[in-house]
Amino acid sequence: MVIVVFYREDSARRETLLAQVNNEFPEITSLMYVINKKCNDTITDQDIVWYAGKDHLIERMEGLQFKIGPKSFFQTNSEQAYQLYKTVREFAGLRGDEIVYDLYTGTGTLSQD
Repeated sequence: MVIVVFYREDSARRETLLAQVNNEFPEITSLMYVINKKCNDTITDQDIVWYAGKDHLIERMEGLQFKIGPKSFFQTNSEQAYQLYKTVREFAGLRGDEIVYDLYTGTGTLSQD
């Protein structure tokens, strides 16, 4: 998934760039853009526009499946995330009868295993 962030609307340049990216990188399965006039890197409060491909990704980890959208909080390095989650489980030493609150992991990957 690629989200291109533009500072201002310039439809001619935007269309040229997105078409070029879409043509040159066919392995991109989801191409979107956002106009972010705030001049910062936060886009969660912005409207993200679908350009090509799918509007989401499906990520698999340890037999679980997650639907990831452009505003989802999900670890982008899945191999590293797997190692991290494995270590957390080992340290937690859970037996199966505990109540676990998964407050800050975005899509809930820790609590679903």
